Amino acid sequence: MNNKNFLEDLRKLVIDTDSGKERHYQATFVYLYKNLDALDWLIEQAEKVELLNAEKDLLQAKWEMQGLMIQKLHNQAEKVERYEKSIKECIERMNEGGPGTRSFIYEKLREVME
Repeated sequence: MNNKNFLEDLRKLVIDTDSGKERHYQATFVYLYKNLDALDWLIEQAEKVELLNAEKDLLQAKWEMQGLMIQKLHNQAEKVERYEKSIKECIERMNEGGPGTRSFIYEKLREVME
């Protein structure tokens, strides 16, 4: 039996009514009884769908984890830039010297560590 024809035949057993779509249950059972090999194929397809859904969930979780890791790396890069800027300011102030240099460096390093 052609698997595509099997699905088309099953779809024909669904009719439109005023209350929506309804299935001819008796006709469906008769059809499935006559085509038990096709029923096995249908079960295999359902199992494949379950596996694909599980794989999709796993890939989605990995994708979300990658997004979190990228955000963390971005935050770390910003932190490194702040540290570099503060260190550069401290070195410049140390090269200038003069009163308040030590206090400036202390406050600048405290500020960047917050």
